[in-house]
Amino acid sequence: MNYIKMITAGLVATAVMTGFMLLAPFVGLPKMNVGVILGAWFGKSEVVGWILHAVIGIIMVLPYVFFFNHWIPVENKVARGTIYGIMIFVFSEIAFTIINIWGQLSFVDKENMALMVFGNALAGMIYGTVLGAFF
Repeated sequence: MNYIKMITAGLVATAVMTGFMLLAPFVGLPKMNVGVILGAWFGKSEVVGWILHAVIGIIMVLPYVFFFNHWIPVENKVARGTIYGIMIFVFSEIAFTIINIWGQLSFVDKENMALMVFGNALAGMIYGTVLGAFF
């Protein structure tokens, strides 16, 4: 297995997804600052949140390469990656719900929850699509 290719795919997919998340306010979606959201678990450190975001992006390549790439019954590799992105979205919503239950979100974040879920679904599909294009 080519681990350099896996790390590169994770970084590229995470970078493209992050770019979408940062540009989301320009298309009418709420600001999705994943560094702040993930950093809420670590003493409100946005830098740690962004580092964690990149690490998660690399780690999420492993289940795709070793399991889901072969398990998802779709011939088109980009479509298979997009389906995996939907799975990533479900996983991230579970994590986001835990953060919300722990009271780590501000009132503004809670007001925009439905639009954030939509934006997160798109971001997950973008991540999966780019990842699928690599494998």
